[in-house]
Amino acid sequence: CACFALVMEVKNWARDWHFEKVLHQTTIDVNGKIERTKNPIFQARLQAFKLREWFKLHNVQGIPIQYLFVNSNEKSNIIIGEDNKYKWNACNSEYLLERIDEITNDKRIELLDEKELRKINKLLLTSHTPEDPQLLTKHNLSRNEILTGVHCPECLFLPMTYQSGTWKCPKCRTQSKKAF
Repeated sequence: CACFALVMEVKNWARDWHFEKVLHQTTIDVNGKIERTKNPIFQARLQAFKLREWFKLHNVQGIPIQYLFVNSNEKSNIIIGEDNKYKWNACNSEYLLERIDEITNDKRIELLDEKELRKINKLLLTSHTPEDPQLLTKHNLSRNEILTGVHCPECLFLPMTYQSGTWKCPKCRTQSKKAF
């Protein structure tokens, strides 16, 4: 069914997620200590907002954008009150398909036509640009300043040579199978 875009923030932390209603804070239990963390529902909501704005910038209208926090670690729980308005924006990974079905069956969502879907697909594919961080430029380094190779675990000489499954240091003659 082509009826909406879905933005998901997926976390795989082995910690229980506690969502507070009043201040909308999120806390996790770290070895018995409660720590505040970024709210993954709001992270997904922000990405949905950015996608909506990006669509507007590219003259794409009328696409409902839904968002979800998906907990993918089966050892952690989502603790969110029944009266919390964001309870429908979180689920465990094993319930994800059912949650998508629930969103799909929502009577307020209309189907998108094939032509519009092809337009969106083409736009997304042509606009996708992998990140190129330009680390050398960012840190004002030249390629020859980057030291490469495996350090000797004894004398820290660089680089060791690899021969027949063994790393060998040309300086102190140390040999190691695990120097890397």
